[in-house]
Amino acid sequence: MNSREYKKILVSPIDKLQCHGYQKLLPNQSSVSLINTSTLRSGLYRDANVSGLEYIKREKKNNYQFAIIPKLSAIFNPGPKFV
Repeated sequence: MNSREYKKILVSPIDKLQCHGYQKLLPNQSSVSLINTSTLRSGLYRDANVSGLEYIKREKKNNYQFAIIPKLSAIFNPGPKFV
């Protein structure tokens, strides 16, 4: 390829990327958190969404803790829809 030849390469078709995080502190250093990230692309590219919830409960002396951390991810493929 000489200096006058050009190539166009689509590397990342990201149109919109969002990331949200919320946290509520509770007594005894316990907390509840919600995290959500989504990627939206134009055209025939895949979209994705990831969500997570975190609940951490600690006792007064901080000797023990209990955690629940469910997560969910989804990928949306564009294309023809079959009925």
